[in-house]
Amino acid sequence: MYLCRLIYASYANREFSGPELDELLLVSRHNNARASLTGVLFTHGRHFFQVLEGERTRVNELYHRIARDPRCGFRAPGRRLPRSAGQGLRADDGSRSGPQIADQGC
Repeated sequence: MYLCRLIYASYANREFSGPELDELLLVSRHNNARASLTGVLFTHGRHFFQVLEGERTRVNELYHRIARDPRCGFRAPGRRLPRSAGQGLRADDGSRSGPQIADQGC
C-alpha cells in the first residue's frame, strides 16, 4: 500500500447554501470512512481547497470522481499573486497575521 496526500483547489459552479455544505460534508465523511480516506476541506464562497490522504489508488479514484462532478470546476490560475502579497494566515479563532490574502479570490 502506498500512502499519499493530494492537495488541490477547485471551485463550485454555483454557491452552496449552508444546508447543502452540511449535506456534502456528511456524505463525504461517510464515504471517506468507508474508503479509509482522511483529509480536510476549506471553503470560501465558491472556492474549495482540499487535502485528501489515504492509499494512493483510493485517493486517485476519489479525485477523478470529484473532477467529473458537474458541480465542480477546475481551472488554471489566470495570474499569480503579487510578490508583495506574501503569505497570510487565518487562525481557527479568526485572528490573522501577515497580508490579508485569505479573503481574496483567485
